[in-house]
Amino acid sequence: MKILVHSPPILKVIAGGLAAILLVVLVAAQSIWTMRQHEIESDRQSMSAQATILAEQTSRTIQAVELVLEAVAHDAGEGQKLADEATHRALAARVVGLPQLEAIGLFDEGGTLVASSRWYPPPPLNIADDRYFKERKTWGRSHIQIGSPIASAGTGALALPVMHAGGPAHGGFEGMVSALIPARYFEELYASTQPSPGMAISLWTLEGKLIAHYPPLPGSVSTTHPLHGLVPGTGVDVIEDGFMLPGARMKNIRRLASSPIVVVVSKSMDEVLADWWRDTFNVLAVASGGVLAIVLAMAALIRQFRAYEARSAAQAAEAVAIRARKDAEAALAEVRRMETVGRLTAGVAHDFNNLLMTISGSLDLLAPRHGDRDASAYLLSTMRQAVDRGAQLIRQLLGPMTARYENDLGFRVAGKIVT
Repeated sequence: MKILVHSPPILKVIAGGLAAILLVVLVAAQSIWTMRQHEIESDRQSMSAQATILAEQTSRTIQAVELVLEAVAHDAGEGQKLADEATHRALAARVVGLPQLEAIGLFDEGGTLVASSRWYPPPPLNIADDRYFKERKTWGRSHIQIGSPIASAGTGALALPVMHAGGPAHGGFEGMVSALIPARYFEELYASTQPSPGMAISLWTLEGKLIAHYPPLPGSVSTTHPLHGLVPGTGVDVIEDGFMLPGARMKNIRRLASSPIVVVVSKSMDEVLADWWRDTFNVLAVASGGVLAIVLAMAALIRQFRAYEARSAAQAAEAVAIRARKDAEAALAEVRRMETVGRLTAGVAHDFNNLLMTISGSLDLLAPRHGDRDASAYLLSTMRQAVDRGAQLIRQLLGPMTARYENDLGFRVAGKIVT
């Protein structure tokens, strides 16, 4: 598009159009950024609420197991025979009554397994050298400890061990009661909440041991992960390595109230921003339409201004041509007038010259006859002077046209012979 840079109106149109386009771009960019922040904040609040609910449900699950272990430890301190079949059936009944329990084991103060909900008689097993068993008397008033995830001896699947130490409060029982919560139970619990697409829920110990993950990860062995600086409490950010899954993810963390365990709810940034991408496309489409409309309006205005300027230039040229024509016509009229005057003057001069020639000829004829007589000579001389002054007057009237009109009209001036 040809731009008349010398035209102030067109420059104003271009400046106004560019300003309008810039405004549209800025408004579109601001809208896109605001929508992105809104989508992230909306998902953050949703994930925070879901993480809080899941942490509460997980905490209740573990607390129910802890209550069972407390009851078993109390029963063991009541003088109950620990290695008989009745104890086995009692433990099996408690497992049946609590779906999150996989198995319960009862260990005496020497670390030997004396009763199990899964087997009777129990297999030979001694945990006297186990770190948790050695430290059981340092667990404090709760007598509860949650260990690192292990592979279950019965199923081979990942399970979370929950342990309760005996003590004076349990009628002299100095051993330990241990229970296994299958990781599958937590995965099914989290699946029942129907997470949104792209969302993942995982359960971790504070040491970075993975307990459960939904959707399930391949394998059944516990995974160790540094958690990338995650600390107990709540936090939201984007993890570039995807936090166990491919792609960047946003996460929310909740620590259980009474257990050294955290629930991590993460969501793919692609899913977090899915609606934003769709809205961004719509905004860009609207902004592009606005920019196109501005460009078309600019082009139309520029065409109008160019047509107006072309019309003005044509009118100015026409006015100059008309003025030049009028000046030429006036000059031609002046020439014709002067030519008419010249011809008229030449005609008068011709007639007057004829009279002078007659008088001059008569004087020439009279001069020899009168000789030098004083009176006649004086009169003839005076008449000759008058004829000469008349010839001079004719020359002055004709001016530069004298020669022309002498040629055109065929007369002599001041005594010239007619040709």
